[in-house]
Amino acid sequence: VYVHPTADLKKYDSMIIDVVTIKGSLTDEEATALEQYFGKALNRELGKDYKVVQTPGPTTMELRTALATPPNTTGWNIKDFVNTTNIEGEVVDSQSMERLIAISDKPLEELNPNDTLSTKEDIKALLDATAVRIRNGLADRRARIPTGS
Repeated sequence: VYVHPTADLKKYDSMIIDVVTIKGSLTDEEATALEQYFGKALNRELGKDYKVVQTPGPTTMELRTALATPPNTTGWNIKDFVNTTNIEGEVVDSQSMERLIAISDKPLEELNPNDTLSTKEDIKALLDATAVRIRNGLADRRARIPTGS
């Protein structure tokens, strides 16, 4: 995780949530289903702390996320999907486009330590948990005082 050393997340009360993208070899239908589901999960979770908006503003951040699956991942092979999917993202100031936070993580595997997933609903539950994790990470960063202050 990269956090801009002088980023003051307390000044932001609104969030633009860009369309989630899926990188990899899932079919278009599978990728669209995951993008839509994860986008709704992010809107639901981040909407608890921020006004979710579509227009840049002085107190608005923009979240961009992607789920990156390796090229050999096909279909809803749950185990392969969970064990190989990375989440990538960044939060930028919506007006200056200055990067505030960047993440490259493998949370899906971490959230499934017992290797118990077997259905699409299990993947949805992991995406829900990932949205909660993003929300909690932003809340943690928001509570901190920037090092440049």
